Amino acid sequence: MVQQIVVVGAGLAGMQTVLALRERGYQGRLALVGAEPQEPYDRPPLSKDVLLGKAEHSRFEVDYAGLGVDLLLGQRAVALDTAARSVRTEEQELGYDRLVLATGARPLTLPGQPSSAHLLRTHADAVALRAALRFGARVVIVGAGWIGAEAATVARQLGCRVTVVEAAATPLPGALPSELGERMRAWYAQAGVDLRTGTGVSGFSADAVRLADGTVLPADVVLVGIGARPDTGWLEGSGIPLDPRGAIAADDRLRAGAEEVFAVGDCVSFPSARYRTRLTVHHWDNAIQARGWRRPMCSAGTRPTTRCPTSGRSSSAGWSSTPGSTGPATSCCGAGTRTPSPPPTAAPGGARCGCAGTCRWRCWPWTVRVTWPRGVGCWSGGPRWTATARPTRRSS
Repeated sequence: MVQQIVVVGAGLAGMQTVLALRERGYQGRLALVGAEPQEPYDRPPLSKDVLLGKAEHSRFEVDYAGLGVDLLLGQRAVALDTAARSVRTEEQELGYDRLVLATGARPLTLPGQPSSAHLLRTHADAVALRAALRFGARVVIVGAGWIGAEAATVARQLGCRVTVVEAAATPLPGALPSELGERMRAWYAQAGVDLRTGTGVSGFSADAVRLADGTVLPADVVLVGIGARPDTGWLEGSGIPLDPRGAIAADDRLRAGAEEVFAVGDCVSFPSARYRTRLTVHHWDNAIQARGWRRPMCSAGTRPTTRCPTSGRSSSAGWSSTPGSTGPATSCCGAGTRTPSPPPTAAPGGARCGCAGTCRWRCWPWTVRVTWPRGVGCWSGGPRWTATARPTRRSS
């Protein structure tokens, strides 16, 4: 019987999942379902090079056909039946043996927010906002988080007049302690951005934003960047457990309420042994959780390579992409396998990251150090990845 794994969500987490499955020997059918028409792409450049017009896209260069991946784009998932093991999209119904939920997050909006206001989450959002950022345009950005700061930077570089509005007392609320966020004020001033904190938005008009303190800000362009929530509304009634914030409540192996259902990326919360609570992490590093999977996900339809005697806990985050960092004991090959040693062009299990410098993965008794220059597309898969790996014995 032919096995099929369906991955719902064609963002970074979904893309990393299909790569990891093929790299670890999964031979069955593999479908990657995406709501957007574009092939999987990297989101951080949207608020930088794509928005600035330096790049047309940030697409990952992956040969999906060569990997035997059915790429089903422009098909939003609308329902899940775990009893029948089927996912229904806007166009068809897909059966599965194993399912991976990687639908990411959706941006929050404000009450009464007009359709003309911009969001910045997708490639289409970035293209539309870029077209609106004309020289001299009056831009009001609601939200002084990372998106707001990056968009303000680009808008100023394009010659726009920018005002950033934040309901909290300091920039980057929730991301940084207030005493650190307060230090960001100097950056806004140096960049020529009018930063207004401690006041929210009370309403919108055709060419202005009204603040709770009575101020009316003229606006040719409005961008709302007030955060995101897990995109899990389509799972209502499916039996998949959700936490109070709407994230999929996965266990420490990222299983989502059933042995055959897993969840990764921005849409999931997982228990943290370090912090003794559940975490939902909306960050690039966290989208590579598939690299930390052990056997339950990869066992069906695989041809295992050399067995690796792993030790320690598995990590929901997989491995760290911080230059010079050391990942958890199982991070090199979450499925508990490694390729023959020494690997000529890849770390065990094909682990990758997008940072510059040196990263280390530990898989007892090996330590693998991978070094590459910034800009190498090491996440793209296949022979394009040119980093070299040097396995060495650990001293302890």
